[in-house]
Amino acid sequence: MTNPASPSRPRRWGLIIPWAIAGLIVLGWCGYWFALRTAVLTALNEWSQTQAQATGQQGFAAATIGGFPLRLEARLTQAALVDPRGGYEAQTPLALVAINPVNPQHVIVTFPEPIVYALEGGSPRQMTGDRVEASVRLEGDRLARVSFAGEGLRMAPPTAGPEEGLRFATLGVHVRPDARNAADWQVAIQGAGVRLAGPVEAFEAFGEEISALTLGVVITKAEALTDPDAPDPLELWRQAGGEARLEAAEITWGPATATGDGVIRLDASRRLEGSLNVRPTDTRAFLDAVAGGGDNPLTAILAQSLEISTVTLAAQDGVLSWQADTPLGVIAPQPLRSLGPVYEAASSSGP
Repeated sequence: MTNPASPSRPRRWGLIIPWAIAGLIVLGWCGYWFALRTAVLTALNEWSQTQAQATGQQGFAAATIGGFPLRLEARLTQAALVDPRGGYEAQTPLALVAINPVNPQHVIVTFPEPIVYALEGGSPRQMTGDRVEASVRLEGDRLARVSFAGEGLRMAPPTAGPEEGLRFATLGVHVRPDARNAADWQVAIQGAGVRLAGPVEAFEAFGEEISALTLGVVITKAEALTDPDAPDPLELWRQAGGEARLEAAEITWGPATATGDGVIRLDASRRLEGSLNVRPTDTRAFLDAVAGGGDNPLTAILAQSLEISTVTLAAQDGVLSWQADTPLGVIAPQPLRSLGPVYEAASSSGP
């Protein structure tokens, strides 16, 4: 006589095996998540202690990690980032470090609280925003991309009023190695709704509103900027022949919209040196602002030069000037303003 229970046995195995596999996957994921949590916490503590030994300032006061099972997020209270060379320091009451468990080489840091920062020799400033975050992507041991994104950004002294300081409706900055040369960096900047902290000397006629800004820059010899042993990375970069090569730019600033390209570097006195080729969509409006108004005789001459397509802004020997080719001849360089050092020389301490 046939056993009626025997045909059901394969069907039971068909139910058990998928559930067993699912259980093993869950257990494996749990083990992986907690192992990653331990590794992240260990790495954060090691970084904090290393910074404390070099600068006297720990990276954070306390760290807690949550987000199980799908996310991994570290909450760092009283977080601080300090350059051992004294070039900068930044502090914030809270930083949220999110790590993608599927791709732990992608890290996003969000700053829900104000960031107080200062550059060497400068007074403290505060950054606030509706959204402030930075992200880092690695490929093995190699940096693949660093990004910063902000909405409703404001950068001003901590005691400044709400309408003071530099403001951005949106700002995005992306840095990655240049595929054409691994020693160079590509930097892309996009900003909208920019309100300057004040008028720019020699460009007062343009006003303080930049409605749109797009820049594509290649930083050559960039490895000099990341040398941890260099007391003055910018000076090392200058000595290496580093340049900021502006490959694409578009800006709408006050009455003028323009595109451009050029090359900028630092001279031995740490002043800007190089040239920018500016191609305004409305040359007359641009030149009227640069030349200082309609009562300037150069404006009347240039207003007749409708074939002008490019105006060159040049920095040389501490002087910023402009010049242009016109159907009436070449307008010789016209000084706009003097240029001081971009930054103060790194202080050196004796034995």
